[in-house]
Amino acid sequence: MMLEVKHVSKSFSKDGQPQLVLSDLNLEVGAREFVCLLGPSGCGKSTLLRIMAGLDIAESGGVYLDDKLVKEPQPKCAFVFQDYALFPWKTVLENVVYGMDVQDMYDKKTRVEKAKEYLKLMHLEKYENSYIHELSGGMRQRTAIARSLALEPEILFMDEPFGALDNFTRMELQELLLDIYSKNKLSVVFVTHDISEAIYLGDRVVVMNAHPGTVHSILDINKGLVRDRTSEDFHLYEDKIMQAFQLVRKQEVEYYI
Repeated sequence: MMLEVKHVSKSFSKDGQPQLVLSDLNLEVGAREFVCLLGPSGCGKSTLLRIMAGLDIAESGGVYLDDKLVKEPQPKCAFVFQDYALFPWKTVLENVVYGMDVQDMYDKKTRVEKAKEYLKLMHLEKYENSYIHELSGGMRQRTAIARSLALEPEILFMDEPFGALDNFTRMELQELLLDIYSKNKLSVVFVTHDISEAIYLGDRVVVMNAHPGTVHSILDINKGLVRDRTSEDFHLYEDKIMQAFQLVRKQEVEYYI
């Protein structure tokens, strides 16, 4: 599926005055592509992601999925939130089944079988009858990812899904996500503020300006070279993005002066 963002602008009200968050932004996400949106706080990364997913509407411009304007969440798309968005009164298994219930996918028996399949993929098969409060942060996020994957999406939107996790758990889930991505026919749009994470995961890294949010630059990542975070190649990519960030930061400082 091809996702196209065309001339998207979006404002929010602040102290009774409109504040431009995104301005005339253009971006494409190809089939089976992993795109990371990277930028400072307030640059509109999450707002852009929500518009791309049909959870919010642009003021001007639009998002097109295979040339059709996106006005609402699409059946072949799924969203993973930073705060998990799980139901505490449901078990892990019931949470994963829920999305399939809403979309009326399969019969009841098949939904449960599919949910168990994705829980196994996320190494949660032993916790299917547990409740959310009984899980660690990493396990909760795995549950949220399993629920999204059970919808068998062609595009997976992820809003800083690992931001609240410790470094060890974060890297573990990054590895798991890459494994899932490599084995499934889906595209991923991933919001992060972590440069290393963006390079490690993304096929392309989109660096965003703030005030208003626009695309500053796009960096293509050679995945055959940079899976090793200690490699010289990986550090060269970090240097390139840091240089872009210095320019973004300079613009942000000038905005507040």
